[in-house]
Amino acid sequence: MVHLRVDSKMPVARLAILVGALAAVACVQTTSPTDVGGGLLLSSSSGRPLRVTYLNDLQAVFASDCVRCHNVSSAAGGYSMNDYPSVLKAVRSGDPSSPLVVATQPTGRMFQYFSGDRLAKSSLVYIWIVEYDAGLGR
Repeated sequence: MVHLRVDSKMPVARLAILVGALAAVACVQTTSPTDVGGGLLLSSSSGRPLRVTYLNDLQAVFASDCVRCHNVSSAAGGYSMNDYPSVLKAVRSGDPSSPLVVATQPTGRMFQYFSGDRLAKSSLVYIWIVEYDAGLGR
């Protein structure tokens, strides 16, 4: 409970502002957030952490969006993405300036070649390399 001490010398306008502010604060209620995300899921519905890995998460992205140009027979830029060891040639685990991270971010030269949700795929590459040290998985 707030007690307001009124001084007879306090200007009426100032008193009205103070009373209005206190009334507004008293009306504020907390509510649960309505935006619960929908982006990358890094934990299961039971709250168990999930690990982002090449086999479980990135292999399919690279196969659908990168391998048509970066493959064994026509490795664009001298870089093949056919398999995990080949992909790792442009990866420095834990490093946000890793060549694959830089190339696949929104300002990177390869970002435009992602199909579907480009930002989600770009974020997935970043998280896999920087946060999860580019693990193979399974």
